[in-house]
Order: sequence, then structure tokens, then C-alpha cells
Amino acid sequence: MDSIIFDLDGTLWDSSDVVVNTWQSKLSYDSRIKQTITKEDLQGVMGLQMEEIGERLFLV
Repeated sequence: MDSIIFDLDGTLWDSSDVVVNTWQSKLSYDSRIKQTITKEDLQGVMGLQMEEIGERLFLV
């Protein structure tokens, strides 16, 4: 064996806080968007396809 791949997302490292901060940062670029994303919001969509994430987070 010449290499090992680690899955850090939730296994060895919880990236939720970093992901929430990134979403908040990107959403703040558009003054029309007043919505915030919480850690709980993200935990509810982890593992879904991007299209499903968008629908669940932004189409109310």
C-alpha cells in the first residue's frame, strides 16, 4: 500500500462550524439575502446532493 485516504468530515474532525461560517460569509455578499444558516440547518442536510441542499435551505 502506498497511500491512505482519510475521511475527516465528522469522523476525525467536525467541520460544521467552518461550513456554517463559509455559508454566512457567502450569503452576506448579496444584500437581498436576509437568511442565516445555522449549524442545525446544515446538520439536517449533510450528505444530500447540492440540489437537495439548496431546496431545503432556500425554498421554504
